[in-house]
Amino acid sequence: QSALQAVGSPPKELGFARQFALTLPGVALSLRLGRRARELRATPAALAMAAVPALSCPLALYLLGGYPAGVALHAWADGA
Repeated sequence: QSALQAVGSPPKELGFARQFALTLPGVALSLRLGRRARELRATPAALAMAAVPALSCPLALYLLGGYPAGVALHAWADGA
């Protein structure tokens, strides 16, 4: 598999269930933030500034750190 194909296609290990599990805490936090923001009458921009990182960081951290580390460990365990 060429590097271009590897970059162009999502990792097969990152299926729907794993994406759901990684983003569920962020979704739950965002829902709580939304409820609290309505109580405080926060602006939509303030809510977006708080919710976007909560939704995207767990998945981004997995893709940037956890997935490459898992691939490296798997390759090491296979003796490659």
